[in-house]
Amino acid sequence: MDGSCSDYRVSGVEPVGVVVYIGGDGCGQALALEGLGNLAWSTEYVDIPDLFNYSSKPINDFSSCENTRTVIDYSYKQYGDSAYKYYPAFWQVYNYAPSTMPETKGKWCLPAGGVLNSIYQNKAAIDQSLTRINKENISGNVWSSTWWSSSELDSYYAWYWYASSGEFSDYDRPYIDNKTSNFYVRPVLAF
Repeated sequence: MDGSCSDYRVSGVEPVGVVVYIGGDGCGQALALEGLGNLAWSTEYVDIPDLFNYSSKPINDFSSCENTRTVIDYSYKQYGDSAYKYYPAFWQVYNYAPSTMPETKGKWCLPAGGVLNSIYQNKAAIDQSLTRINKENISGNVWSSTWWSSSELDSYYAWYWYASSGEFSDYDRPYIDNKTSNFYVRPVLAF
């Protein structure tokens, strides 16, 4: 990973993601070129210590990697090498690395709500970028998916995001939206 960004594919450089958010400080996050499937946020109901609870839509939460690190650290302290069984979405993104960039393992994160909101606001440009690098456009099935965010509401619920509408939900559909629900997971990488 050379850390470069380009509007077009550069010869000899293998992209690992598409930029989906850039903050006022010039730092940002790139979305992985592939999803990791549908996973549970957690298999237990715990209000994660040190993870901020958003009581309303987390559109100002851009702390993808801080949130991920908080959950990873908490779960490892509780369960050691079995932690991945209790927080599968977080451990899958944490252990992810594209085959072309294995050195990025441990650097990928579950997107925070603000990053997912940015994806929706910029979905046309994101799809155009994916097309430019000959990757599958995500406007189809993936856009109709429900994605997990790393933003938490409380011990029972975390925020999930409807990619097709850009809306967030926490518990408007009983029994299928708590932390144990399996929703789409796609990592981001901070730069």
